[in-house]
Amino acid sequence: VGPPSTDRTASPSGPPDHPTLVAMLGVRRGDWFSPRPWLRGVESIRRVYRQAGYASVDLYEDTQIDPRTATVALTLHVDRGPRVSFTRVAVQGRSRVSESTILALADLPPDTPFSLTRLERARARIEASPEFQQVRVQWGYDLEHREQVLVVIIVTERTP
Repeated sequence: VGPPSTDRTASPSGPPDHPTLVAMLGVRRGDWFSPRPWLRGVESIRRVYRQAGYASVDLYEDTQIDPRTATVALTLHVDRGPRVSFTRVAVQGRSRVSESTILALADLPPDTPFSLTRLERARARIEASPEFQQVRVQWGYDLEHREQVLVVIIVTERTP
């Protein structure tokens, strides 16, 4: 373990060309390196890609430490994967409210482009209904079709 290192370079590689990606990393050339801003920046970049429809974006870093100069070079590689869409929505936990009512509130028809905002809004619409006490929305990939996302809406109905 040596002295604190300064950041020599911090740059993302890979598409899309987003003018603020480097700034989102939270580190600048010459700054003392702290992993917390870097990790927050990586998560922010992941969110930008997912918001743009790349649910399976893979971010990985390449770190090169130079003990002689006490610097670290950070490169964030981005493999955005395919753009994805919602393919199927399942509902769990319901007993009184029909599945079709919950699906209508969710408003996530098949082939709708993936977006975290769409998922958050779907959850908020269902949660705003007086019928439900709690709503969770989970998503995952269709193992056979990487460009398709499966959504599961888990509801807890209010007792009458």
